[in-house]
Amino acid sequence: MMFSVKAQERVIDSRNPPENYVPEKGDYITDSFLEAFTGKYIFTDQNQNFELNLYKKKLCIKSFTYCKDVIIGYFEFKKDGMKLIEQKAVSQKDTYTGSESFQIIGSATEKNEIRMSIKDDNKNKSLRGILTKMDDGKYSLKISDSIEHSIVKEKDKSESGMTLPSEMILTKVD
Repeated sequence: MMFSVKAQERVIDSRNPPENYVPEKGDYITDSFLEAFTGKYIFTDQNQNFELNLYKKKLCIKSFTYCKDVIIGYFEFKKDGMKLIEQKAVSQKDTYTGSESFQIIGSATEKNEIRMSIKDDNKNKSLRGILTKMDDGKYSLKISDSIEHSIVKEKDKSESGMTLPSEMILTKVD
């Protein structure tokens, strides 16, 4: 007779963790702040159109030994009617392992702000994005060149500059 024993998943609220908490194997760290950022956003300014879709998902990376909530996203950017960056296919999985390719991955730093790594395929680089909910209900997305965290592996082949505007005021449409 064989028995299989699976460790119990321990759910930890990232906004109210136990005192002196250190992630352990099998933990699932949730983040309630991310819910407010899921949805579709748009930006239109003269000849530029940007559409952003963000989803809260569970990320389980083997080397971490625990899982955590993250924001993943996909976007499309048009300038003068031409698609400069095309939205990637949206996966319907609930849990990711880190081997997937995302255009955007990020996490909440404060109640009204998330930090993201944004993949600029045209320039072959990873950009740093900060999405902030403003008092008027709109969202500010500030994007800058970044070398500190990358979702693009070939850093040495990246071009200078960015395809995307450095700042956009977005409207959440759902």
